[in-house]
Amino acid sequence: MHAGPTTLFACIDAGLPHRDANAIRRAYTHAAEYWDERVRMMQVWADYLDELRTAPAKKA
Repeated sequence: MHAGPTTLFACIDAGLPHRDANAIRRAYTHAAEYWDERVRMMQVWADYLDELRTAPAKKA
């Protein structure tokens, strides 16, 4: 992702399961907003979790 901090924050925020307290912003926010960015972000996260799952255990 090559987004500025504001866009990145909005993308992450859109993926969180909460309701925006600002009624006006909520009225103009659509489920598809930042969809492509959210899909890429979640794929990066899934790939990271897969790496952790398949990595050999570290010995202490």
